[in-house]
Amino acid sequence: DVTFNGDYINNSCANRGGVAFFYSTQNGDVTFNGNYTNNSARTVNGGVVEFYNKVNSNIAFNGDFTGNSAKNRGGVVSFNNGVGGNVTFNGTTVQGSITYPVDTETLTAYDGKGITVEGYFTGITVSSSAGKTFFNIVGVKYSDSDVVIEQPEPNPNPNPNPTDSVVYDFVTNFSTYAKSWDTSYKERVVNSSDLGTGLLDAKFIFSRADKQNAGQKIDDRPVIAAGKSDLTAYLTVEANFTGFNTISFDLKQWNTKTFTDIHIEYTTDGTTWVKCSDVITTPGVLTNNASFEGATKIRISITTNNSGSNVQLGLSSITLGK
Repeated sequence: DVTFNGDYINNSCANRGGVAFFYSTQNGDVTFNGNYTNNSARTVNGGVVEFYNKVNSNIAFNGDFTGNSAKNRGGVVSFNNGVGGNVTFNGTTVQGSITYPVDTETLTAYDGKGITVEGYFTGITVSSSAGKTFFNIVGVKYSDSDVVIEQPEPNPNPNPNPTDSVVYDFVTNFSTYAKSWDTSYKERVVNSSDLGTGLLDAKFIFSRADKQNAGQKIDDRPVIAAGKSDLTAYLTVEANFTGFNTISFDLKQWNTKTFTDIHIEYTTDGTTWVKCSDVITTPGVLTNNASFEGATKIRISITTNNSGSNVQLGLSSITLGK
């Protein structure tokens, strides 16, 4: 492990790493306790602090780290070969959230470059489940000295009013938020920030879900399974439901598989659950038919009497409405 206790202020770094340069693979934790302010890295590749090879440990900046600047490829803190640990900066509570161009050619053009993003500020999202605050920007123009690409202008205010409908789409970003999932059925947690920007903060807890291999009946969205040792599976939604009167779950059927009971229920105290929908046995769109006023959590209960094998369905979306 390495600890730096001094202050580094108003330095101009002409060669590679600048204030601190780590060439070898870093396996021990690195802690910067001093203040690092108003330093500049003037080389193309080097950052004010640069880790040239892989970092497998935790990096912590506990002092003031403001006013620093870097040139082109080098960031204020530059990691050239990835980070396996956590990187923390003292006092940071807000993360940037930017919608980027999605085509490969555009992303390749920006690879490794310091860019300027111009766009619409779409508000602050507070994620109680993640313990973070997100500063959201929808980018319209991305530019550096070599590249200027215009993007179509979005709605300048995509954040929903709490009384407007909110659609949580579990298909579009599935390959990203479920990248680490496997084909074993177990508890999975998805946050609204995983599904897109401008959404009402929510947390989705699957009691038994997985990601199926390509080519399976449902391979592009979460698959929920009931059966074997767990005859009932749950998908629980945690959010501020104030101002909403309806909730709909869009479920996709796996072949001709049916269930003995699928219904929606809610709780106001976290203990007692009250049914607020009809019961269906074939997956489809299920909407509440009774009030869930005062709910702190709403869940869909999925039950089968098949103890010999799993009975599956897919989740396409969840919609909160007036």
